[in-house]
Amino acid sequence: MQREEFPIDEEVLACLAPYRAEHINWYGDYTLDLERKVPPMIYKTRILQ
Repeated sequence: MQREEFPIDEEVLACLAPYRAEHINWYGDYTLDLERKVPPMIYKTRILQ
């Protein structure tokens, strides 16, 4: 990403943590919006080579 001139700083790296848990409800009660529209995937975005 840096080769394509996308700056990677500490704020960006914080979002790429291997273990993110803020979306986990530890008590097993999940609310799903099955009617929610999912945005289309952008396949041109390169993350890994």
